[in-house]
Amino acid sequence: MIPFVEQYSEYESYENRRWQDLDEKKVNSWANVWEQSVDQWNQRPVVHEVGSMSPWTYQYLDQAADKIAEWAISLNQKYIGVYQDNSPVSLATILGLVKAGVVAVLFNTRESPQKLSTLANNSGVKIIIGNPISSIETYDPNLILERPWQARTLAKYRSHITINDPGVIIFTSGTSGHSKPALFSHRRLIGAGISWSLRTNISFKSKCYITLPLYHGNGLAIAFASCVEVGACAVVRDRFSASAFLTDVRTYSCDSSVYIGELWRYLVNRPQKPDDSENPLRIIFGNGLTSSLWKTVVERFGIEHIVEH
Repeated sequence: MIPFVEQYSEYESYENRRWQDLDEKKVNSWANVWEQSVDQWNQRPVVHEVGSMSPWTYQYLDQAADKIAEWAISLNQKYIGVYQDNSPVSLATILGLVKAGVVAVLFNTRESPQKLSTLANNSGVKIIIGNPISSIETYDPNLILERPWQARTLAKYRSHITINDPGVIIFTSGTSGHSKPALFSHRRLIGAGISWSLRTNISFKSKCYITLPLYHGNGLAIAFASCVEVGACAVVRDRFSASAFLTDVRTYSCDSSVYIGELWRYLVNRPQKPDDSENPLRIIFGNGLTSSLWKTVVERFGIEHIVEH
């Protein structure tokens, strides 16, 4: 086994080379990195929604994102809100807005409509794509995706932004009573994909199970961005289900999954079965896996590699 110091030195060296390459190519947006992955893995699956018959390929998702981008460009808005559950459509929406040079403001689907209306108004969001929010103009992404694909969105539509500008804005859970915006720059989205894909050792062969919401950092920036970086496939569920977790992992052959600590507490509290460790899941990553749960999770579910914040 490579000593940690040596291993992390190799990670740092790779990251420096990757950033140098991106700098030389004048990458200013996460959309550029996304399109690089599409060009390399266009017919590979990129997202498979639990319960759907087949996955979306990189090319198919990219073309869906282009349709969203074309729509967004026509509106001439700096910010557009996204109010959708986890799905390939929500990823197409986010990527489409990023391709258009528009900041995607991601709203929590579990918040009350009244609170979301206030957040939208306070954030300068005049248009929502997804579920309706009171007093905000709303568009159905599925209707936009029915339009014929014209062409890949031209990079000139995002030429005005820099890599340090926000690509998406999320909101904290508001434990103090008020949700607070958190800006995820293009650099942060790209960097999360580079860093976490390295440390988790996921590859283009991986399928990453994502039940955390894509409107938060762990689901989007850490898990999905890592898939984009290496050409992996995200298996998404609209929300976490302790009873369905292992069934989904087995059904879709997921070797990796992103977590928050509460997720594993729920799983550990379920009745134990003799075959809990008989699953393809070997890599988990995220934050909040406490020391009291760590050994139990590893032994009971057969986990080989954990990357904790």
